[in-house]
Amino acid sequence: MKRDSLDQCTEEAEKNMLRASNLYMSPRTTITMKHVYGLIISIVLVLSCIGQDPCKDVTCGDVCRGETLWKQECVNGECVDSQIVEENSPSCGYDPCRDVVCENACISTELWAMTCINGECVYDHLIEEHSESCGYTPPPPSTPSPTNEVLAEEYNVYSTLIEKGFGMIASCFRDYDEVEVIVIDKYTTPDTFGDSGLLDILEWVRDDMPSLTQEMIDDFIDKNEESYPLVDNFDIQKDVLLLEPDEFSEIFQESGGWSEFYSRYPDAQGILTFSRVGFNSDMNKAVVYLGGQCDWLYGAGYYVFLVKEDGEWSIQDSVMSWIS
Repeated sequence: MKRDSLDQCTEEAEKNMLRASNLYMSPRTTITMKHVYGLIISIVLVLSCIGQDPCKDVTCGDVCRGETLWKQECVNGECVDSQIVEENSPSCGYDPCRDVVCENACISTELWAMTCINGECVYDHLIEEHSESCGYTPPPPSTPSPTNEVLAEEYNVYSTLIEKGFGMIASCFRDYDEVEVIVIDKYTTPDTFGDSGLLDILEWVRDDMPSLTQEMIDDFIDKNEESYPLVDNFDIQKDVLLLEPDEFSEIFQESGGWSEFYSRYPDAQGILTFSRVGFNSDMNKAVVYLGGQCDWLYGAGYYVFLVKEDGEWSIQDSVMSWIS
């Protein structure tokens, strides 16, 4: 029973007792057994009200005080705070992620967005599979592959220069006929002539090579923006060895230089370097760079102009770009 019910019970009992007492005290009232019984019943009612548990029918639940959840219990028919159930209670509006800042995180080379759940940062969704911020190193850009026709003609031009013994091929330590292996740099490279741009070099070459057209210059520049790996598609009678960059560095930076080179390749005639070949639209005229080095102060580089007639390439002109 609630507190107001208890008070009402007591009040009614007290009224009955007062009514009975007034009857006894009135001089005109004749006291009968009925009056006595009524007084006794009123006293019993008062005593029953006083002895009743005020919290009998009171149910107290948990309540929020701010963001703190309190357990309540009944005292004298009233629900009062008893003890703290949870100080930072989500059921009282507490947000455990309110002050949590989640930053992106890496799983191997994957970059993940993080989110807060129950006060903890957890992985939410993938942002980038291969992220440089997570240590991923992208592969070098692929070199555009030339068409089969262009590539075949480039190797025909290279083979012509080698077979003719052009430049340093025939002017190193031995006659070309005595050379058994041709060592060629694995990657193409044009002569950049110091800090000069490739266009400036070709304009300078054209002053001494009037047959060199703008069309060929443009094709040469386009093809030589990046180095291109060569393969052994040379049509020559001698063996070809393509020198890898790692071996080149090992020979000339970590070992004895040219003495080490000739101890490994005693039948070679130094190292050749080719550029990609620039053609005209009919692919019957070509310009190419050829460099040759036999020793520290024994080498030269050339721009060579070739013409194709009756299916064969022939050397028509050349300009030396450097010598040592």
